[in-house]
Amino acid sequence: METKIIFIGNYKGGVGKTTSVLNFAEYFSRENNKNNTGKNRVLVLDIDPQSSLSEILVSNGGYGALSDLSAAETLNYVFDLYISKIDKYHSIELKFDNAMIKNYNKIYDFVPSSLFYQKNMGLDMLALKMKDDIQYLSILKNWIDTIKGNYDIILIDCPPANNLITSISFDN
Repeated sequence: METKIIFIGNYKGGVGKTTSVLNFAEYFSRENNKNNTGKNRVLVLDIDPQSSLSEILVSNGGYGALSDLSAAETLNYVFDLYISKIDKYHSIELKFDNAMIKNYNKIYDFVPSSLFYQKNMGLDMLALKMKDDIQYLSILKNWIDTIKGNYDIILIDCPPANNLITSISFDN
């Protein structure tokens, strides 16, 4: 089965994007696991710089507080390393371990973003470091390509604005 990537977004804040992602994740996970395989085939990504989804999943999932996570346990880390690779270290091959992929109550997996990454550098600040160039526009796609084979559905909670992080294409 090919991985379905679903962006949940709206240019207005407070319209239930995060709540919708949480509900979709639970529904799709339970639907996918009707045969009790125990496999978590749904992944949730939080690319909203407010990190509300991450705060909910980290605290309710038993991982402590969002501020307790190490830098390498966040999506911010992926963007930061890719930006550094593009800017300075072109020949370095990036590999990420699965420490950033968390499980939420044995229902689905998620990758948090953080407001507290390296002196409060949220995804919005990382987006400001990016240039309007295909290399930067494909950061999220490139990372997702490395893990998408493990999932049937990837849900992405988007911010109520458009920036270089959300301006991506998943066309092959």
